Amino acid sequence: VAGLALALERYGTISLAQALAPAIRLAEEGFIIPARFSDGINDAADKLRQHESSRKIFFKPDGSSYEPGERFIQKDLAATLKRIAEQGVNGFYQGTTADLIVAEMQRGGGLITHEDLKNYQPALRQPVHGNYRGYDIYSMSPPSSGGAHILQILNILEGFPIASTGHNSALTIHLMAEAMTRAYADRSKYLGDSDFVQVPIKGLTSKTYAEQLRGEIKQEQATASATLLPGNPAPYESNDTTHFSIVDKFGNAVSNTYTINFSYGSHIVVDGAGFLLNNEMDDFSAKPGVA
Repeated sequence: VAGLALALERYGTISLAQALAPAIRLAEEGFIIPARFSDGINDAADKLRQHESSRKIFFKPDGSSYEPGERFIQKDLAATLKRIAEQGVNGFYQGTTADLIVAEMQRGGGLITHEDLKNYQPALRQPVHGNYRGYDIYSMSPPSSGGAHILQILNILEGFPIASTGHNSALTIHLMAEAMTRAYADRSKYLGDSDFVQVPIKGLTSKTYAEQLRGEIKQEQATASATLLPGNPAPYESNDTTHFSIVDKFGNAVSNTYTINFSYGSHIVVDGAGFLLNNEMDDFSAKPGVA
């Protein structure tokens, strides 16, 4: 909430209330359920039904499932969005919404407190930057792994003539898979929250390091996963992670990855607030000392 509000404040042309109005209307008036939405709820039904707050949102009062063509209304979510529209970010991090979040935390043995919510601030970070065949690439910096490893994958692929190997050909897919496999091997070892661990971004996105990894790839044979270990980007490091992309008429570009991790996140709806809690901690290692 705070991050989106800050971006709107700095670069937007409408108010937060104006930006939220369509979502509030959709939550209040509902939308006609498509088959894919109904199928998604049914796929997650066993876990959603474990929590009373989730059952109240995603199933009918008699416990049955919503069917395609029926209307899905979210009054609690509409009320939450209205508080944010009227009070700004304080409508989420303080007051009624904060009380509902903390109450849900206490019911489930969670850790988030009123003080945590009140003190939350969005972090502004420099994007990672590289180039691919003459194009400048800018992407998200750590703790997201997406940006650094997109650059790493592109750097590896840059040395292969994939334009001539054919879109979705066996060889093109093989080369992409090999490049991705190596990047994700490095991701498992080196990526973390740069506020707490040193992430070798320059090494990971180095063209020279990519050349080394590219040299390990055989065009006629896949690398056995069991033999693939993280590389060593350190010599190439100096001392010193729902997505939409939009470009407006002024040339402003927005690239937003918005996720609660698994489908339906933790499957727990904040009772009275109408939104799901994420399970993003799944993205972190529970092993001490491992990023």
